[in-house]
Amino acid sequence: LTFPMLSLLPVLLPALKQMRRMPLTQKAVWQPPGCSGLQDVLRCPFSSLEEDNLSLNTLIERADGLEERLQEAAGVAQPFACKVIETATTAAVRAFCDEAGTVEVSVNATSSAKLLLGDVRGVRVSATSISAAGIRASFFDISAADIQLQPWAPLSNPPKLPNLRRSLSADFSVRFSQDDLNQSPVLFGALQEVLRELLRSGISSAIGQVLPENSESLSVSLVKVESLQAGQIVLVADGSLRQTDGTMTTLEGMRIRTSILVSQADRCILLDKPELISTFEGLGAKLEVGLPFLRGATIPVAEGVALRGLQVQDGAVFARGEFSLSPINYEQIMNSMQQPVTRTPAATASSSPSQPS
Repeated sequence: LTFPMLSLLPVLLPALKQMRRMPLTQKAVWQPPGCSGLQDVLRCPFSSLEEDNLSLNTLIERADGLEERLQEAAGVAQPFACKVIETATTAAVRAFCDEAGTVEVSVNATSSAKLLLGDVRGVRVSATSISAAGIRASFFDISAADIQLQPWAPLSNPPKLPNLRRSLSADFSVRFSQDDLNQSPVLFGALQEVLRELLRSGISSAIGQVLPENSESLSVSLVKVESLQAGQIVLVADGSLRQTDGTMTTLEGMRIRTSILVSQADRCILLDKPELISTFEGLGAKLEVGLPFLRGATIPVAEGVALRGLQVQDGAVFARGEFSLSPINYEQIMNSMQQPVTRTPAATASSSPSQPS
């Protein structure tokens, strides 16, 4: 907010001094820079308030003309409203994140007037070394073009809340390093559940019996993400399996390697060709042998999200894709909030205490 206000001072101060020198009986008319003569002044929106039947397009054109003169006088190429929104969005992103390195926000609009009316050419937000809501990422970028917004109209009947006029599609790209995966509680927990499902399906195929999803006989604890190279991820975990005869089989430090692929047709992430790695060392050599699982696993992609690429290379996972946003249905939200909450009656005791005589 400070930059646009300071940039207007060189333009406003001479005008205020000029109006101060005028007698009280004289009508003060300020001519912005570039307005020479009555004809140019009439093209400024604030100098033609006496005219009637001005259309909205005419007001927008005159406001755009005035802003162009102010931008030229202040030496600013970007509309003032874009700069204000960029500054506010940057502050909001930093306030939301627990950690944030560099944050860059770009808002593109024809003019401030059209931006305030909801016509946005494009928005882009990028950040590095970001951490929020239990997720860390080395790089994050999101961009959208041709955005049509419905501005807030509190005086309309009925009042209109800010919203999208139509659905939009936004592109995103994100990069997770090995440290990001190990230090993100949400991502680390998700990998542990994926590993548990991977081991459950593999063991079920090996023993010829399907283990239930919530089976307590299989316990898996992810230790760390060891490697991210050549399209494969290596996970280190501790696990234990209770046999049908009651005996417990424990494996500590087991290493599971699997390839990661994207199936756009099935809208899922494939954990392909998983294998349990065994390492043998001797005579100055190190040999790794993979015991393949009989089955892999899949991770469904959230509704409205389309993954276009997923690469595992050089110690990082890089994902790119797009997601869609629909206008908010405020009426549906209000109706859901007004619906009564059904409560399950508490179970009554089978026997009641005896009444005193």
